[in-house]
Formats: sequence, structure tokens, C-alpha cells
Amino acid sequence: IQVIQKFLSPREGKILLEQRATGRFFSDPRESDGCCNFGEYPLAFAACTNQKDTFDYLVQCGANLDIFTSNQRNILHLLVLHSVHRPQQDSDSDFFESAAMEDQQEDPCEWCRDMFDHVQKHMMEKGIHDEMWNARDVEGYTPLTLCAARG
Repeated sequence: IQVIQKFLSPREGKILLEQRATGRFFSDPRESDGCCNFGEYPLAFAACTNQKDTFDYLVQCGANLDIFTSNQRNILHLLVLHSVHRPQQDSDSDFFESAAMEDQQEDPCEWCRDMFDHVQKHMMEKGIHDEMWNARDVEGYTPLTLCAARG
């Protein structure tokens, strides 16, 4: 968290909270072998990599909980996508995802459920839970219907 504090302490820190990761590498799963589907924003990245302390710190610094990716997915949608168990692959393309998740020994479903609840709690406190819960992505899914569709 000390490194994040250094980035956010200058005047432009608030701008960095809202900075999106854009470009084909981040939006086309074929470019990154799908390893960069972490939500395009620092807050979404913290949630999708189970970094609760970082997530809480970013919220405390003013990061918006009502962010949407270019696919109109919010953080709840993204956590549903990350909860699906993916078999380990032996390719270098999974390096970034493996590095981000390396300290997590539990099943993705377990930590995603825990983080999902954590994010929902923050959304309820901000009064945006219902809006985020009912938001539809580009495929027309809410977080709940996306969960049902992905099994």
C-alpha cells in the first residue's frame, strides 16, 4: 500500500484513480490471452486480484465504485467472471494473472464470494448497490444473470 500512497499523494492522484487501461491489449482477450480482464480501473484491479486492503484504501481516497468497463461491466460483473474456476495452464501468457494471484491458495469461488460481499457492502454504504446490481453489460446480463449463465 505504501507504493500506492506515493502515487496518490501528489495533486494528480485523484486523476490516477480514474485512469483506464485502454487499447487492444486490454480490450481484446486474444491480445493478452485473456489475462488482462481486470476491469480497466485500479479499483476493479484490486477487487479482481483479491487485494482488500488496497481496495479499501482506494475507496477511502475517493475511487468511484460505480465504474463500468468498455463492455459495460461493473465490479460485480467482473467478480462473477473471475469466480469461474479456470484450469492452470503452463503458458507464459498467464504470467501476470498467476503473479497477481500467487498468494491465494483458496478456490477462486471462495475468495470471489468474499470479495463480492465486501464490494457490495461498500456499494450499500454509498447508496449505489441496487443500481450496480441491476446494471446490464453489453450482453444484457446483470451480475446475477451472468452468474447463472456462466454456471
